[in-house]
Amino acid sequence: VMAPMMCIGGIIMAVSKDAKLSLVIIGAIPILALAIYLIGSKGIPYFKMMQTKIDRLNLVLREYLTGIRVVRAFNRTEHERARFDQANQDLTATAIKANQIMAAMMPIMMLMMNVTSIAIIWFGGL
Repeated sequence: VMAPMMCIGGIIMAVSKDAKLSLVIIGAIPILALAIYLIGSKGIPYFKMMQTKIDRLNLVLREYLTGIRVVRAFNRTEHERARFDQANQDLTATAIKANQIMAAMMPIMMLMMNVTSIAIIWFGGL
């Protein structure tokens, strides 16, 4: 809630100070929104996959814990450990991919904010 309100308040303050110079900020907002949309559209499916993989990991662990006597009786501990490791590695790979995609958002946002600041200083100086 705070970030959108700060954005709207900042735009209102910029327009009230200098309407022509605030066009630089207003022009940067669609570019930022597009970057966030593109990164989010690539990253959100990975987070949805992560939820199903967390469910799978919990299922494997719950099956092991509820049937621990049977697993020990038939000496299947290594098999269950391999099932857990496989589910865990699958979840880990998906989480790494999702976070790599989402990690691109901060540098893009900082680049746009710095370019916007330079443009405001440049056009303000003119």
